[in-house]
Amino acid sequence: MGKEIWLQHIGIGAKDVKKLVDWYCNILGLEKVYEIPATEYRSGMPCVGIGNEDKIVIEFFQNGEFNPLTGKPLTEDEKARIFDEHGEIKEIRRELIDQGVNHIGFRVDDFEKFLKSLEKKGVSFIKSRKTSKGWTMGMLSDPEGNLVEIFWADELLPYEE
Repeated sequence: MGKEIWLQHIGIGAKDVKKLVDWYCNILGLEKVYEIPATEYRSGMPCVGIGNEDKIVIEFFQNGEFNPLTGKPLTEDEKARIFDEHGEIKEIRRELIDQGVNHIGFRVDDFEKFLKSLEKKGVSFIKSRKTSKGWTMGMLSDPEGNLVEIFWADELLPYEE
């Protein structure tokens, strides 16, 4: 019997992705499981895990390259809100960029069923969309403002093969 919901990944924005990946692998003993390929507007996103049964991974991405709510490049307005005139990161809303944990991702068996259960509890997505791979995802925030991603994919992810 399948699970209705499970933790799949934690996304961490970083100033120095390689340094963070090295630390998690060398200090904590995690291993690089796979890398989400780069696109024309963002770097590849290495994923590390512990090789447990559920294959929970930590996904690292470069701060300031894209908006995780839309999955698209930052707009000029978003860039102006993020970076000062010297290219340094300003204090801004967490959904655009943040040092450390950006979101926690949960994969579900049935996206529509889960959405209905959220609606019954008075919770709605900030943003939902279909990805280029045909996955369905929605972003919401917890009471403290941390982003939570709920997603459904009808195919095996690279580490599940």
